[in-house]
Amino acid sequence: MTTNRSLLTRRDASPAKGLVAALDIGSHKTVAVIARAELGGARVLGYGVAASAGIKSGNIIEMEPAIASISDAVAQAERMADSTIDSVLVNVSSRQLSSRLVVQSVPLASRHVTDADIRQTILDSNNGSLSDEWQVLHMIPTGWSIDGSRGIRDPRGMHGESLAAHMNIVSAPRFTLKTLTSCVALCHLDINSLVASPFAAGLSSLLEDDRAVGVTLIDLGAGVTSASVFIDGAMVYLTVVPVGGQHVTNDIADILHTSIPLAEELKLLYGEAEKNPNTLEEQINAPCLDQDRPIEAHAVSRWLLTEIIQHRIEEIFELIRNDLIQAGFYRAAGRRVVLTGGGSNLPGVREVAARILDKTVRLGRPLPLRSAPEILIEPQFSVVAGLIAYGMRPVGVPARQASSRTPSTTVFNNLGLWLKEIF
Repeated sequence: MTTNRSLLTRRDASPAKGLVAALDIGSHKTVAVIARAELGGARVLGYGVAASAGIKSGNIIEMEPAIASISDAVAQAERMADSTIDSVLVNVSSRQLSSRLVVQSVPLASRHVTDADIRQTILDSNNGSLSDEWQVLHMIPTGWSIDGSRGIRDPRGMHGESLAAHMNIVSAPRFTLKTLTSCVALCHLDINSLVASPFAAGLSSLLEDDRAVGVTLIDLGAGVTSASVFIDGAMVYLTVVPVGGQHVTNDIADILHTSIPLAEELKLLYGEAEKNPNTLEEQINAPCLDQDRPIEAHAVSRWLLTEIIQHRIEEIFELIRNDLIQAGFYRAAGRRVVLTGGGSNLPGVREVAARILDKTVRLGRPLPLRSAPEILIEPQFSVVAGLIAYGMRPVGVPARQASSRTPSTTVFNNLGLWLKEIF
C-alpha cells in the first residue's frame, strides 16, 4: 500500500525541529496543521485540508482511502511549511468514546499529603476499572477531597485521615485505536498523543471563564455530534451521538430525490435550522435525479428544505439533552452552551439549541492562532486548533488534566509530568 507522502523527497525540506503538528481526522474532512511555539502563542507555518474517505461516524471503515486522505492533508501542510514532520497529535472522534467518573482514596493516617499520595491515588483510580477491550485516553482529576471535604484544588501539605481523587476517565475501544494508529503509521508518521475530539475542541473554543463557571460545549461534526461538560476548570463528562451534518444532507437527498453532493450544496446555499416566515413563499431550484432522464431542476419550497433540516437538528439536540440529563450534568453544567464545529455555521442552529436545551447559547470559534489564515479560525477547525494547544502545554490547557503520551505507552507513565500538568 503506497501513499502520497512516500513520494516526497525529504532532503528538499527542512527537518521538523521545534514544531508541533496536528491531524484532525473527521468524517467529512481531514486537516493537518504544522505550527511553531512562540512567545504569545502558536505560529501556523502550514496547513492542509483533504476530503475524508473511508471514515464513517468518526471511525475508519476502509483503510486505503483513509490513508490517502491523511497523506494528502499532511503533504499540503508540509509543502506550505517547507518542512517535513515525523510525528503528530491525532484526534479520536469515535462515537464509542466513553467518560466515567471515578472516586479513589488512599489512607493518610493523620499525616500531610505528599506527591507520592497524589501519584498513588491517580494510579489506583483505574485499577481493574476497564476491560482489555478499552484503552484510556485521558485521566482528568476533576477535584480532590480530604476526609469527605470536597472542593480542594491542591491537597499537597494538607492533613487528614484519607485523600480522595475525583477522576474523569476517558477511554475508547482498543481495536478502534489500533486501526487509527495503523493508518497514521502507514503514512510514515508516529503519534505523539491521542486526544479525544471533545476535549480538544474545548481547549480551543472555550474561554477560561466558561470552564471555571461551568459550560457545555457541543461540537456539531459531519458524522457525529459530541458534548463535553467543563466545571471548575476541568472536563468532567463527554458524550457522543452518532448523528451529524452528513445525516442532514442525507435527509435532503432522500426527500428531495437528489444526489448527496447536490443536497450538500442546497444545504449550504439555502439551508436554515429554524423556520423563517420570510421564506414561506420562496421557491428554490432543486436538481432531481431520474434514472431514465438527465438531472433536471424542479421548484421546491424553501420552507420544505428548512423543515427537513430542522427536524434532524432538533433530534441532535434532544439526544444531547437526554444524555446530559441521564448522566446528571444537565443542571450541574449551568446555563452556558457553546456551539462549534461545521454544523454551527448553519443559520438558526443557535436558536434551535436554545429552545431545545433551555440554556443560553453562543457560537464558539477556535482561539486565533498566530499567522493563521482566516479559514483556520472557523468553527469547523476547533478540534485541530485544540490539538495544537494541547501539544504546546501548559499554554492554553486547563489545570488538572493528565493523559497518555503515546498509544504504545500506558497512562501510568510520566507521573512527574502529570503532577506538573495537574497543578
